[in-house]
Amino acid sequence: MIAPGERPRLSLIACTDGRADLDALQERMIRAASRARAVVELVLVDNSRTGGIAALPDVRVVRASLPGLSRARTVGCALARGELLVFVDDDVLFDDGWLDRMLDAFAAGADVVAAPIALAADIEAMSLPPVVRAWLAENLAGPGPVRVVGAGFGFTRAMLQHALWDPALGAGPHGTGYGEEQLFALMCGAAGARIAMAEGPALVHDPDRGRIALDVMMREAVRKGRSEAYISHHWRGESPAWPRLRRLVRGVRARRRARRSSSALDDRAAAALEAAQDAAFIDELIALRGQPRLFADRRS
Repeated sequence: MIAPGERPRLSLIACTDGRADLDALQERMIRAASRARAVVELVLVDNSRTGGIAALPDVRVVRASLPGLSRARTVGCALARGELLVFVDDDVLFDDGWLDRMLDAFAAGADVVAAPIALAADIEAMSLPPVVRAWLAENLAGPGPVRVVGAGFGFTRAMLQHALWDPALGAGPHGTGYGEEQLFALMCGAAGARIAMAEGPALVHDPDRGRIALDVMMREAVRKGRSEAYISHHWRGESPAWPRLRRLVRGVRARRRARRSSSALDDRAAAALEAAQDAAFIDELIALRGQPRLFADRRS
């Protein structure tokens, strides 16, 4: 809990492989830091292949040479100095007052704070199905538990006593591509953390438009399914419940739906994506069967 009038130490951390407009990102970080009711440290985690990313004044670059977003997040947490740690993706736009809205949620007693995230205006105009919007990191307030999305969120340093960044999850060379923040939040929740969403205007995710294509999203569906299976096996302790024949039927249906779909990401394509995700989930859950459950002693 932040006491009235207190200026907590906050680290704003962005992990990057160097492909984004890093000058613009750092300028956004500097403006938000200058406005915040906190002592803000700005950290850019260089997870590029060769290193050497340049920093603007007031931004500290730290090197995470091993590839993978989870490894980069681990390095950021280890080397940041703040008592509050806030992550933002390198392709997310945010206004100067965002950090203060995150601070308001921490001051109200939250241990983990999710930022509301919208999609860029031209993507919004595409009227994409909900599943595609969610995979593009849209995260707006709604009924049910707060969803933590890696594109914009924060937590108290104390959460690092209970949660970790699993290198088998998240963007990187291992092929899952998702889920590192989901597992982190599950670990925090199991430790009794209060998870809240910040109020006010949303951040804006402005991804590479090349991601918004059916063939790309079909590959994302497989990664999403594999990531969820990993969490289901290692954290939730779930085992495959569907017969092999049903798994194969779902996979065939997924491929047929994909062939019948146009290149548009419409409702028919969304059904194909979800079926492909389900098939990948079951495939991976069967592959993991019999492996030791890494976190069986930690879940509530």
